[in-house]
Amino acid sequence: MDIKKRVVISIVVLLVLVAAFYFITSTITRLTGFTITGKAVYSAERLDNLAKCMTEKGIKLYTNPTCTHCNAQKRLFKTAIQYVDVIECDYTIAKCYDLLGVPAWDINGDIFYGKKEIKELIELSGCEV
Repeated sequence: MDIKKRVVISIVVLLVLVAAFYFITSTITRLTGFTITGKAVYSAERLDNLAKCMTEKGIKLYTNPTCTHCNAQKRLFKTAIQYVDVIECDYTIAKCYDLLGVPAWDINGDIFYGKKEIKELIELSGCEV
């Protein structure tokens, strides 16, 4: 077999392997709700329900627009962030003076600092989604 045929066959085999890997990982994610890395995947509806539940319970997220961790926290909620009670800290908000940093979650009067994964927020808030 000449070299050109070997290269073509190698490329075809590689493409088939890549396609198979993509199909398998997307199927696992769809069936289990988890990515191949173990991170949970939440539908827009579940995120909306979580955000609305948290707001109904009086849970607040304190952030700052220039904080990269805060922005990453907000991105986890995707479009459901519109339902989260987000307080952008600046010099006019007294509660922000008491915080050690942001992002900070006020859940039932307890402050939880740092970016939280959705799974952790479900546990902390007691919201079923």
